[in-house]
Amino acid sequence: MDETNENQMLIDLPVPDSLPALRHCFAVQDRYVAQAMQYLLKQYGNPALTIGWIADALCISEGHLSHVFRQKTGYTLIDCLSQLRISMAMKLLSDPSEPQKKIFEIAQAVGFRDMSYFSGCFKKRIGCTPVEYRNRLR
Repeated sequence: MDETNENQMLIDLPVPDSLPALRHCFAVQDRYVAQAMQYLLKQYGNPALTIGWIADALCISEGHLSHVFRQKTGYTLIDCLSQLRISMAMKLLSDPSEPQKKIFEIAQAVGFRDMSYFSGCFKKRIGCTPVEYRNRLR
């Protein structure tokens, strides 16, 4: 596969329906942004995930990755990761086949170590706590 086809493959990532706020990040025509988004989609549930890990996986410096990502998308990698985790949590909270899953289990599944931090991030982005969100869906 030549480099042009490889870059196009990385850029043509499917945008998950649960991520409308990040649609712009998936549409950016930049190899590093596409590879970083692909890495985030695969590893968002890992609570130890850092920009350094992503940069190492892409064989570029952390500073360069952060700069390019923000320049091309208007978001930081951390903002993007947080939005991805919250979006995936929303999907799990609204899944009718998982009504017994506890909130802390969902927080852990999407990469949050601390339940109160998860609730705070969720409320900041969505406007209600995870419990309130789940109750609204019932």
